[in-house]
Amino acid sequence: MNDRFWPGLSDRARVLLCFVAGAVHPVGFAPAGFWPLALLSLVLASLLLADRPIAFRAGLSFGLGMFVTGASWVFISIHRYGQAPWYLAMVLTALFVTYLALYPAATWWCVRCLRQWRALSFPLLFALVWWSLEWLRAHLFSGFPWLSLGYSMTDTIWSSWAPLIGESGIGALVALTAGWLAAVLRRERLCRASTVLVAVFWLVGPLLALAVWSQPVGKPIAVSLVQPNIDQNIKWNSDHLWQIVGQLQEETEQAPPGIVIWPEAALPVFADRIQPWLAEWVRTQKAQGKWVVTGIPVREQDRYYNAVMRLTDSGLGPSVYRKRRLVPFGEYVPFQDVLRGVIAFFNLPMSNFALGPVDQPPLNIQGLPVGVAICYEMAFPALVLQQAAQSRWLLTVSNDTWFGDSWGPHQHLQMVRMRARETALPIARATNNGITAVIDERGREVARLPAFESGRLDAMIQPRVSTAPLLRFPWLHWLVPLMLLALMQPWRRTGHE
Repeated sequence: MNDRFWPGLSDRARVLLCFVAGAVHPVGFAPAGFWPLALLSLVLASLLLADRPIAFRAGLSFGLGMFVTGASWVFISIHRYGQAPWYLAMVLTALFVTYLALYPAATWWCVRCLRQWRALSFPLLFALVWWSLEWLRAHLFSGFPWLSLGYSMTDTIWSSWAPLIGESGIGALVALTAGWLAAVLRRERLCRASTVLVAVFWLVGPLLALAVWSQPVGKPIAVSLVQPNIDQNIKWNSDHLWQIVGQLQEETEQAPPGIVIWPEAALPVFADRIQPWLAEWVRTQKAQGKWVVTGIPVREQDRYYNAVMRLTDSGLGPSVYRKRRLVPFGEYVPFQDVLRGVIAFFNLPMSNFALGPVDQPPLNIQGLPVGVAICYEMAFPALVLQQAAQSRWLLTVSNDTWFGDSWGPHQHLQMVRMRARETALPIARATNNGITAVIDERGREVARLPAFESGRLDAMIQPRVSTAPLLRFPWLHWLVPLMLLALMQPWRRTGHE
């Protein structure tokens, strides 16, 4: 890409402006949701960088701005709830943000290197590399898919692409649009394929919004989502166990007949210890037409699982789902032989969970298959799609207390809404202190509870049979990047204007 845009701007100024562009990028996501900024910030950074040798440094600056603004809420998890001193929490947060910033840095560096090696169409190349680095960030070292570009389109009509190509496919097309706009502004000759793909994305999206990807089956089901708002600092203190149990029981007893859902690890005790105490109470609730589903730790021999189960009046029962994607340090400690005991953050309660089996059937609740995802798992489409393919509606429980009053819970809910869009199935989401909500099959909020308050959300969910192509063909997530790769071709430098 030639350097006709702001040719007199110094490299130092470009690096600083890239930081500003990165800092406004998360405003395109929840809670602000001003999606054009997510797109235009990439356009601005691409204009500033072009094929300049500062690509890595300026890309790193963009990434630092992006994740300082959009993901530094991990400081709250480390300091307030991980009990790390503020100065240590600052260091760990800075290291985390710097690690994440390496991905945007690598994106623009790779684009520059590949453009020097072979003359390639900037929009196609930028979109492919951006998608590839986002995919790597979502999977390497347990993955951190927060602020993936496709989520910025959740509240737009172009999220109608989700049942076809998923969030990642949408993100690739938004990145393609950013590269295309940058090329237009720099008066670079455009590859026809990039123009066609951009036009198809923006023009066909509104038409896809008319499509119906699931059909109702049976009668609506009453659900009651309990939000206990338990302080994380006392949650695992055994002195408060029966206070917590009593609060959950009281909310359940006041709920109408239907399915009552408690959040992730709502009962801070192993299931085999509490089940006998709850057996008679569960039997009473069942007689009143209430099915109680809860997040709860489960131990099986010498292994512990973060699980969701339907409470029964005899034993653990067959309806148990064990979490398959764990949060580093929160649910397991990498290199624990070295790190355990160094600081309190590396020795949090219940941070020794095992991974659940890869292929687990949905829970059977009131005779219907219900797909389950626990907290962090909602950020990983493949896990949700595997459950959704056999389900009539989806259930997720979470404990976003770790995020405090930050953008974290809003970003997490945005992911849940995108999963509903991709699967064309409604989702019930129960959390400890917010954001508890019911989402319909188009990703819209049907109802929600205020955060940081105890309460109960009573709503109706319509079971559905989904025909979303993504459920049948999960490889469609790869369709857009494969198209970009297939269309990539050498582009004569002399053709640039």
